[in-house]
Amino acid sequence: MIGRAAIAGCGLIGTKRARALVAAGVAIVAVADADPSRARALADSLPAPKPAVASSPRDAFIADGVELAVVATTHNALAPLTVEALDA
Repeated sequence: MIGRAAIAGCGLIGTKRARALVAAGVAIVAVADADPSRARALADSLPAPKPAVASSPRDAFIADGVELAVVATTHNALAPLTVEALDA
C-alpha cells in the first residue's frame, strides 16, 4: 500500500483527491498550489500530521518519503507537472 503522497493543485479536485487518499489511509505529506493560501487551506483541513506547504510542485514531489504524486491542476499544466513528478 502507498503510504505517503504529495499533491500539486489544491483547488476542488486536489481537495477531493486529498480526502479520498486520507480515507484510504494515505498520509498527505506535502501540498503545493500557485495560490499559497489555497495550499495552506488544504493543509489546515487535513488531519495531523499536517502536510508541509511547499513553495513549488517540485518541492512537494521531492518531500521526504513521497511515494505518490497527485497532479490536480488546470489542463494546460497537467502534462508538464506530471513529467516534473516523474523526474522527481
